[in-house]
This record gives sequence, structure tokens and C-alpha cells, in this order.
Amino acid sequence: MKKSVKVIRIIVFSIILIFFMCAVSDTLAKYGDAIKIRNILYYSLPFLLIAYIVLIVMLVINPKWKVTRVTILDVVSIVMFIVLLAIGQKEVSIETELGKAFGGNNYYASFYSNGIGGYIGYDDMEKCLEEEIAYVKRTGNHDEWEEIYRIQAGEKIFVYFKEDEEAIAEFDFYKQDDLYYCLGDMRILYNWAGSRDNWTTEDTIKKDIVYTMRREGVRKLEGAPAWGVSTDERISSMKINAEPVDDVILINEVDGKKYYFWIIMNVEDLKTNLDVKTAEIEMDSLQ
Repeated sequence: MKKSVKVIRIIVFSIILIFFMCAVSDTLAKYGDAIKIRNILYYSLPFLLIAYIVLIVMLVINPKWKVTRVTILDVVSIVMFIVLLAIGQKEVSIETELGKAFGGNNYYASFYSNGIGGYIGYDDMEKCLEEEIAYVKRTGNHDEWEEIYRIQAGEKIFVYFKEDEEAIAEFDFYKQDDLYYCLGDMRILYNWAGSRDNWTTEDTIKKDIVYTMRREGVRKLEGAPAWGVSTDERISSMKINAEPVDDVILINEVDGKKYYFWIIMNVEDLKTNLDVKTAEIEMDSLQ
């Protein structure tokens, strides 16, 4: 019975440790050099595993390492679990704030690792993009891809695709030490069942801004553009806080309704949800 309890404690500790290491690596990436931190964690993994095994063996076979009533593993597990709960609660609060603050006629999906990116850096940007597209096709069964826009801002590159006639996909890349890394991707599904007549053009634009700026939490993507999809034919004349959009492209027409992709780089004054909520959206009247 005592051995069974000890095994259960070790298993619980192992599971919590995995989640804790993921949370720590994400947090470090937010405040440091994400790519280098990723590399350090990746190459130090074997040594961490050896140290973990040694610790487990010592705790199991050495009675001198025992603490009254509870083991060292129990104490460490409880501490890590409390930290994980705190981090999780913060993330839930952020999501709730986004959900309550804005409504619009598009649906969003994204995957970022707080700037950690994939484990492979490529010396060629096109090869990096090719591998990322191939991975998405394997995992999501998306076959039809058409590149519609590409923009570079310093060491950051943003590439946009029309995907399967129903979504726009953005892939974000970062160049460091002559290697290209994909930091994540985001999609806007623009022709979906959740559209509502009571959500205005301005509602959708502001929601687009908030959700496409969510990856601003990725440190390496600070200064990234805001972008979205609109059915309003005035969108080519849009200004956000007096700044005109950089480009507008007709991407699809469904049942007579036209869908336009728009993008703007200068969003430096839109740092919070409140900034977006109070932003001035201007468009010319239809002729």
C-alpha cells in the first residue's frame, strides 16, 4: 500500500511538472529572447531529464530525504499547482474580457507559443513557409491555398493566404541569426453561420483589430499589422484614427456578397481593448 501511494505521488508530480515547465517556458519567452530561450530549453532537456530521474531515485530509496507526513514531492507539487492555477485564471480573465467587449461577423482561430515558435530555423524564408503550409495541410485537411499579400517589417514577415474560399490565414515569421522561424498562425473565417444583422461594419472591424492584435502578446510580433475581412464596399476608404488602410483586396464573392481583405500597419496607438473600443473608424459614403 505504501509503495502504491508513493508511485501515485510520483506520477502526479510528473504530470504537474510537465505543465509547469510549459508555463515557465511561455512566461520566459514573453520577457526575453524567445528563440534563444527555446533553444536553451530544447538542448537542456536531456540534462533536466537525468536530474529528474536522479531526484526520483533518491526520494524513493533514501529514507533520510523524507519529511514529516509529506514528501518533498508533495510540497513541490502543491506549490507548482498553485502557480498553474494563478496563470490559468489570468488567461481566462483575458479571454472573458475580449469576448464581452466586442462582437462582429467573423470567427477567429490562432496558434502561438508566446514567441517560442517551431523547433527548426530555416536559412531560406520560402522553405520555412513551405514547411509550415505542408504541416497545416497535414493537420487540417486544407488544400486550396492562394497567397494574396506579404509584408515585411524589420525582422518580421507576415504572409497572407486565401484558404479554401472561406478563410484568410496569416503566418508570422521572425528572422534571427540568419535563420527564419515561424512564430504562429491566425485565421479569420469570414463566411460562417454566426453572422448577425445587428453587428455593424464598425463592430466587425473593431473585433478584427482586437483579435488580430492578440498576438501582440508574442514579444517578437510587437508592431505587427491589424487586418480583417469586411463586406462593406466603402472599406477601401477606411481610416482608423485618421490613418488610412495600407491595402484592400477583393477575395471572394458569395451569393452576390463581396468580401474584402484589409490591412493597416500603423496601429501604434491601439495598445489596449479600450483604445480599440474608442477608436474612430471613418469611411467615405457610397457614390
